[in-house]
Amino acid sequence: MPAQALGYLIQPIRLLQLLLDAPADSFVTLEVFEDVGLEISSGQKVASQVKTGLVKNPLTDKSPELWKTFANWFDAIARNELDPEKTVFEIYVAKPRKGKIASLFNEARSLKEVQTALAAARKCFQKEGAGARARRTPTEAEQFAERVLSFNEPKLIALIQNFRITTAIRNPLADLRPAVALKWIRPESAELVIQHAHGWIKEKLDGLLLANKPASIGSNEFNREILSYLPRLDFRVMVTSMAGLPSPEEVEAEKARTYVRQLEIIAVDDETTLHSINEYLRASVTRTKLAEQGIVHEHSFTEYEEALSAFWRNKRRQNSLTHTNRPPQDLGQLLLSDCCLHQQKLQGLEMPSYFTPGSFHALADDQTIGWHPEYQVRLKGASA
Repeated sequence: MPAQALGYLIQPIRLLQLLLDAPADSFVTLEVFEDVGLEISSGQKVASQVKTGLVKNPLTDKSPELWKTFANWFDAIARNELDPEKTVFEIYVAKPRKGKIASLFNEARSLKEVQTALAAARKCFQKEGAGARARRTPTEAEQFAERVLSFNEPKLIALIQNFRITTAIRNPLADLRPAVALKWIRPESAELVIQHAHGWIKEKLDGLLLANKPASIGSNEFNREILSYLPRLDFRVMVTSMAGLPSPEEVEAEKARTYVRQLEIIAVDDETTLHSINEYLRASVTRTKLAEQGIVHEHSFTEYEEALSAFWRNKRRQNSLTHTNRPPQDLGQLLLSDCCLHQQKLQGLEMPSYFTPGSFHALADDQTIGWHPEYQVRLKGASA
């Protein structure tokens, strides 16, 4: 994957990392005043420039990326977009990288430390004699460094004092998991929270960008969303654990059942059949345990099956109207695919991915629904 493309993928991960630690009433932004930004109600900001470090080290002493980043920050300061006294200037690198001058800048907090770091930077670009440099075109890094090192001294000092380097310990996503688990949940559930958070963030940002608004997410809104998701997650994790994978013997014993014959009528491949058997058996175990433990009311199961049947009827009618020239087997496979992609809530709660397809197969088993347009006739013919 090209480094630039990877950089765009890492930005939302860094955004989520900042959201996790963002104080109340703050906002995290994407491509507003920096790749990723944090703006606190007090007026403090974090301007995070995201680097992959995949191909080149962006922190070397003569890295064009390093000096261009500083030059861009100074441009933002000159436009009064960033206040060097109230902004943390961060370079986030997705891979552990180092550089002498960058490290000196990162560690400089006192005036003396900043002056020492700046002296080292100026010395780095003065190794050649003035005549030798005059006879050649300055490199990109030299041009940016010259701008930076000649910037307004008080503002330059403030920027260096507020500069930091953050690098991934393992990789951006791996670092995210323990942070999510530490804030909210058990480690084994972190992946589901991250998936939900990324999906929610993407939907919010896409909507803002389409409306031509700044891509900004409030920490309060984010925390409300995740806290409302956690009860559903706990239920989903609990339900998923109810039904393990069936044994080969259990799978083999299912092959004579009606829902499997329904699949044979529309000529699905063996892999789809085996997957369907797994879904059916796991959904069956889950339904039984939910009922036995009183977690789901009997009427809710009835309403759930009615909703599935209604979806099946509507999709069957829609496919017959829009695919008039398709053979019956193709229509059956299309209907099966539509139903297996559908996810229906049970008693207002999200269910594991296997539950809705498995429940459709249960309805197919008692012939309430079927895949082939003439499934009832075909089943009678097969049993004759």
